[in-house]
Amino acid sequence: MIHYRLAWSSLKRNKQQYGLFVFASAILVALNFIFLALIANTSLKNANGGNYIVLMSNLYLRFVLMLSVIFMFYVDSFIMKQRNQELGLFNILGLTRSDLRLIIIIEDILLYLGTIILGLLMGVSFLKLAFLSLQKLMQTQNLHEQFSRQPFLQVIGIFAVFFIPILIYNLFRLRKVKPIDLWGQAAQGERQPKNHWILAILGVLTLAAGYFIAVTVKPRITSFTQFTLAVILVVIGTYFVFIAASISMLQFLKNRKQFYYQPNHFISISGMFNRMKQNGAGLASICLLCTTILVTMIATISIYQGGQDVLNSWNPYDIMMTTKQPLTVQNQQTIKSLAKTNQIRLGQQQQMAMTEPTMGNLTKQKFQKTDLSTSTCTLSTSQLKTTIGFNTNMCV
Repeated sequence: MIHYRLAWSSLKRNKQQYGLFVFASAILVALNFIFLALIANTSLKNANGGNYIVLMSNLYLRFVLMLSVIFMFYVDSFIMKQRNQELGLFNILGLTRSDLRLIIIIEDILLYLGTIILGLLMGVSFLKLAFLSLQKLMQTQNLHEQFSRQPFLQVIGIFAVFFIPILIYNLFRLRKVKPIDLWGQAAQGERQPKNHWILAILGVLTLAAGYFIAVTVKPRITSFTQFTLAVILVVIGTYFVFIAASISMLQFLKNRKQFYYQPNHFISISGMFNRMKQNGAGLASICLLCTTILVTMIATISIYQGGQDVLNSWNPYDIMMTTKQPLTVQNQQTIKSLAKTNQIRLGQQQQMAMTEPTMGNLTKQKFQKTDLSTSTCTLSTSQLKTTIGFNTNMCV
């Protein structure tokens, strides 16, 4: 009971830091819940074009999951510095290493429960807004939200998998150092970050490869795997560039004595050098979130506004008539009369001649016509090879 009270009092004393962690993690829980609910929704799958939305939801879900893992580890490492001071104080007051370990476990469980509860409440609230937006964009009333257990259980399980490695990492850090040394860790300054040229070069190459794939791949539904790979490469490359390449660039500028020891350069580079290790992951997360928002907004507006252009390209004429003979003068007068009655302005008319195939069966020198819509033509493999000149093993 004393361990629970100590853990709860620690959370209340540092409610500003822990509150921001819970709120940010709850937003990630809500986003994952919304995407999982969209994927599991049967009315969306059965809607016209709903399969494409489900496919894109899978892509965004993977992106948000990657961002959730990196962001939560980053924020937890930032919070642990404040937590170490309290753990050191508890050790001075007589608590053993096992007591400190139990306090950490209780704190992480409480943070997990708070994150899940708040995130699911936010997800359920915004799920209604998401479906209303889809109904407006897709111009259909057949979409409705479905509250099944599957998205809830999936989110709870996914973030349990995220919190367990964080808990293990925190317990491992407690095991590596003496508990009494934790008191002084919060007052220690930031160590000079190491220069990782390999990670820096790898980050630049990974980021360039991701953007190259995204630009060169044709926008087809079969290119979903390539787009997923591009997203993964861009996420990894962005984090490596902000965490490693930025440090390498600052180290390169620092080694240039004539440039570094100028007053303005010395102050700015020294300040950035000690902060990029701590803030690099945060800046990368902000960069990726802003990029995602811009891409989503531009893509949504382009698709919504370009719908009429797509309709015009697929159906260049409002009315198309098919007749056996060219239009006569009487037919033209009838068309004009109907247009005037229905208050339709006639534009430029175009007439095109086209051939209509006749399907039938030839039996004993007698041809019997069949309906084109129900006709079938069966070829053997050898006939197909002879007809189209293509080596295939498929039978038609």
